[in-house]
Amino acid sequence: MINTKINKYIIKIFIGALILIITLYTVINIYNINETKKSTKQFKKRKSQKIERYEKRLINKRIKGFEKIIENYKIKKFRYYIFYIYRKNDCGTCIKKGLQLIHKLDTFVKDTNNIFIVSLDSNNLINNTFNQRYKKIIGKKFFTNNDLNLLQTPLLVLINGTNFKIIDVYFSFINLNNKKSKSQFIDKIKDKNK
Repeated sequence: MINTKINKYIIKIFIGALILIITLYTVINIYNINETKKSTKQFKKRKSQKIERYEKRLINKRIKGFEKIIENYKIKKFRYYIFYIYRKNDCGTCIKKGLQLIHKLDTFVKDTNNIFIVSLDSNNLINNTFNQRYKKIIGKKFFTNNDLNLLQTPLLVLINGTNFKIIDVYFSFINLNNKKSKSQFIDKIKDKNK
């Protein structure tokens, strides 16, 4: 009789402790999930703010490397030029996203001779079927070290054809909601084609 009562109490204590452990585990996991979501939002916000500051720093800047490429390839004068710049260590999906945007631009750009795909690494030119129409260049030799440090990649750059200053930029990063920037970039190119 006494053993049975002791066993009942032990079972009640064990069940109570088990419920307490499960409750604490659940609360801690919910807290961790909320903290992870919060830190992810903060990270994306900081990344977006950093990109906005970087974009502002590039707009109206004249980078001689772009001018050297145009002169070297004896390209006729255009009102604007589009450069897509990437490095081999950039995210493959990000590079493809930029190339897809170039392909989209092709639908309303009158002459694709002003579109350049530039690899900043030697022997790393992307060859796929839809970008055969564009000039693919190994561009490291055209840019100074300062230029290379300034150009974060992968990056689409819209250049003024008269003074070679940057009109607009678009970063083709994944996991970053920069649709506003993308639509503004596309709109500026559409305006140039009117």
